[in-house]
Amino acid sequence: MRKIWGIFLILFINLMFFNVANVNASFRLEQGDYLEKNQWGALEDILNDWKCGKISTDECAIYGCYVLAAQEPAKNEKNVKRLPLKYKVDKKSREKSPYFFIDFLYKNENNFGSEALNEFRKSDWCDDEFINEIFSSSIVKEEFEKFFLLPISEKKKIVSSTRQRQYYFFDILEYISRKNLVTPESVYIVAMAEFFNYKKFYNKYYAFIGKQPVRCDCDFFNVAIKIIPKIKNTKNRKVINILNFYYNMHCIVNKKR
Repeated sequence: MRKIWGIFLILFINLMFFNVANVNASFRLEQGDYLEKNQWGALEDILNDWKCGKISTDECAIYGCYVLAAQEPAKNEKNVKRLPLKYKVDKKSREKSPYFFIDFLYKNENNFGSEALNEFRKSDWCDDEFINEIFSSSIVKEEFEKFFLLPISEKKKIVSSTRQRQYYFFDILEYISRKNLVTPESVYIVAMAEFFNYKKFYNKYYAFIGKQPVRCDCDFFNVAIKIIPKIKNTKNRKVINILNFYYNMHCIVNKKR
């Protein structure tokens, strides 16, 4: 119980200082601490070579994904052998975690060729799986449309906040997750993507909602406190990695404020 209240307290403090229109309740999962026990010197060298023009954007992404796979608990030695010899997976690093390189992957994703994009999507760092679980699901879409057929009294029980007669999108998704039609992990990751990966999010969001009266710029806190207890003990490596990456980006944003 103390752990749960501790998470809520951290979450509340984050929200107090994370002053954006749609407050994103980013939080850290301790299951990802293993990353700080690894060395990321190879990623630093790869990224530096890209910045100096010695390797292409695709090569940077591909080599980096090889290193990331090699440092996961289920190590992929096959990919290590495909790395150029000058990149040493166990080289000591200045950075404690690989988030600096994950930031590169997300910022350059739209510029990748097919091979680099495939390596990124196969990795334990790409959020496509969770975004598609919602925006590409006919079942979720059907349930989303059904929400608007409910009596107003029923809608108000589901949605914690409305503005200008528009319903909060993530409230509706959380409601759908309670029906086991979408995972709470996907709802949370998509909510984080709305801020941290907004281009990908909004490209799919507008096509999904059509003309329904919904909006995203509301307080995520009331949704977050419903979902966190369901996902805080997850063993899904991809969920852990992505949420901790988002948390790291959250901290960077706060430092700049």
